Amino acid sequence: MVLSYLSEAGETENYRVCFDEKISKRGVEHKINGYSLYENYETLDLFVTIYNGDSTIQSVTKGDADKTIERAVKFFRNAIYKDYVNEIEESSEIFDLAQTLANVPEIKEYLTRVNIFLITNGEVKSDVKISDTIAGYTIFYRTIDINYFFNLSDKSRVPIEINFERAGYKVPCIVNETENSDYQSWLAIIPGIALADIYEQYGARLLEQNVRSFLQFTGKINKGIRNTILKEQHMFMAFNNGIAATAEEVTITDLPNNQGKAIAQVKDFQIVNGGQTTASVYHTWKKDKVDISYVFVPVKLTIVKNRENFSEIVGRIAEYANTQNKVSASDLSSNKENHVLIEKLSRTIWAPPISGETTQTRWFFERSRGQYKNEGIRFGITPSKENSLTNKIQEVKCSLKNLWLKLKLI
Repeated sequence: MVLSYLSEAGETENYRVCFDEKISKRGVEHKINGYSLYENYETLDLFVTIYNGDSTIQSVTKGDADKTIERAVKFFRNAIYKDYVNEIEESSEIFDLAQTLANVPEIKEYLTRVNIFLITNGEVKSDVKISDTIAGYTIFYRTIDINYFFNLSDKSRVPIEINFERAGYKVPCIVNETENSDYQSWLAIIPGIALADIYEQYGARLLEQNVRSFLQFTGKINKGIRNTILKEQHMFMAFNNGIAATAEEVTITDLPNNQGKAIAQVKDFQIVNGGQTTASVYHTWKKDKVDISYVFVPVKLTIVKNRENFSEIVGRIAEYANTQNKVSASDLSSNKENHVLIEKLSRTIWAPPISGETTQTRWFFERSRGQYKNEGIRFGITPSKENSLTNKIQEVKCSLKNLWLKLKLI
């Protein structure tokens, strides 16, 4: 039941309930009650429980909580090594996971986050440790006690709250002063290391409203982001469009020496566009062990005031932020010096006279897409003239194609 609520809240996915416990003369060596290995091998969730059959809510001591978490840690430490899988029966519920952790190459390449969830129907009042590093992997610890479970079932999701000020990150910002009842917008600059840090801690939970999941470094965009960080990270902010995010509340603080304002804390932080940027920054930092202190990312942060229409507004922001015209390679090359020069020549050199025509014409070099159509609208070309010009352009294209074929034959 708890895992189903966690899945609905976006805190885990594709979970599997299973059980494995190793007992020796010293007692329980390790224990696991369930797991979730994400499709891209980036995240592994391990679940371990403390259950009390009493009808009253029992307090879970810090000692019991730490001991139970350590049993899950021992399972992961054992499973990541190849020899342990040989000790498990193939019929065991946990065999597939142990086999994958030990032998699948993608685990070594992509696994960057392990979350260990302590689930209990008791009440954990003391703090447990937040994170650790085990066998070279970053481990985050989460406690899901009866109170957390109640909040989860009552609210459907537990919002992400990030305190940049307490973490030591400076996020300068300016506000859009336009007042309305639906939202308020801030433009900010977030350090790359801060973005990587919160992504490491929260992972896919940050991207619940995002329409994409991270596609590793297979696409041109992700490879380009990685190359910029590795080779020209001081140019990152100039080259990257940044991210669009939403929040329920934002706390603003004044920067020292009248340097302006900064975002100190955000509640229910969600990245609705820029998931590829966020994940690429994180993976480059994590996998390539590169210093990203010169990476800064522009952020458009929208605070949704209208709670009744919160889901609708956030959904539309996510939809529109992820909807854009495709930019082709020819579009990107339109500002190259040789193309600009050809355009200038086409506007100044007269075309050879056409037999039977009294009006002299010039060449038209369309340097950027839509330029010819816009010029036609600007100068008021009639539909009949446009059709005539279009036919002539097609004739020119055909003759140029024939010329190119002849040159190839030569």
